[in-house]
Amino acid sequence: MNKDKAVLSLAMEDGMIISVNEIFSAEYMPVGIYSDKKKELTSALRKWWAGRRIPASRISFTEELAAISKYFDTPDDLAYLSEKCMGLSLSDQYWINPIDSPLKWSDINFFENDFSEDMGKILFDNAKIDDPDMMSPDNTSDGNLRKKWKIINGKRCLIKGYTLPYKQEPFNEKIASVICRELGIKSYVPYSLIFENNEPACVCDNFITPETEFVPASSVMSLKKRDSNTSLYNHYINICRDIGVTEISDRIDEMLVLDFLIGNYDRHFRNFGLIRNVETLEFVGAAPIFDNGTSLKFNTETNNIFIEPEYMLKSKPFKSTHHEQIRLVRNPERFKISGLWNCTDEIRDILETGGVISAKRVDFLCDFVNQRITALDTAFSKK
Repeated sequence: MNKDKAVLSLAMEDGMIISVNEIFSAEYMPVGIYSDKKKELTSALRKWWAGRRIPASRISFTEELAAISKYFDTPDDLAYLSEKCMGLSLSDQYWINPIDSPLKWSDINFFENDFSEDMGKILFDNAKIDDPDMMSPDNTSDGNLRKKWKIINGKRCLIKGYTLPYKQEPFNEKIASVICRELGIKSYVPYSLIFENNEPACVCDNFITPETEFVPASSVMSLKKRDSNTSLYNHYINICRDIGVTEISDRIDEMLVLDFLIGNYDRHFRNFGLIRNVETLEFVGAAPIFDNGTSLKFNTETNNIFIEPEYMLKSKPFKSTHHEQIRLVRNPERFKISGLWNCTDEIRDILETGGVISAKRVDFLCDFVNQRITALDTAFSKK
């Protein structure tokens, strides 16, 4: 694909899509967006574009809005930020190119060119910067946690923060990586635990390249209408197989097993999905497992960690509890559950790093992990 070649022409105002003027290459539009009716297409693109900015659901949204407003006369929803960086991100290759002064992809894309860290410093570090450069992938970053992109040793890396009061999410990401490693999971994003300004954070390499894009499961699901007799799980599996992702069952099995073990209750349809080649438009496989922070009772008061019964633990995306969802795993025998006991000491060491998490909470969380391992072993022995 020639990334300078226009897919369509748009009219925009104040960071919002007003209308679609002309369609040139419909096949290169974001997955699940296209309609041959311009009114419907405009509506779909507006919704897609709205998701291409810092979400109002972000925990620190109010603070981030206030921080930006100090420098600019901005709307109250940060909608304009995506336009300020030409819509560029590090998750795909879609961008907007002004007709009156056209640019070249090779000169401005974030995969191959340096980008400003000003926005990350303002939004993540609460820094005060005069006349900040807004050409940054931080403008189009999704998710509820504070985050920033940074080039480290030539690699595009994502740094994520935490929520109060326990600051636990970065530790959870590292623990999830350890569990994936021990289980022999084929494809996952390894997270490292770091400290910036004495505060915990996690960092990972970008898993998208200049030739690929991340297609969230929500977009995949939109490729075909689901009938009332087909479950969400089967609907997703069937679509993936239809578009050539033949190993999808194994990849979903791995995700569900990890989520069961860490008690992840926020595996929504935007933090898992597929990888597509932007040149050939072929789906090359499932995206690696990522975004595991909302787990291990991260925001539960310490004394209440064990109050909720195991079979009531909330889950997503296919069933409302992990007790139900783990039954979807089709090949449990390939997971060596007994090997997980080998990493329990490593998990404790992670939780104790930096003295951020209280000793009592560390003990409770280690007991919780042990409980989850036992519960998974029991669930699989019944299959």
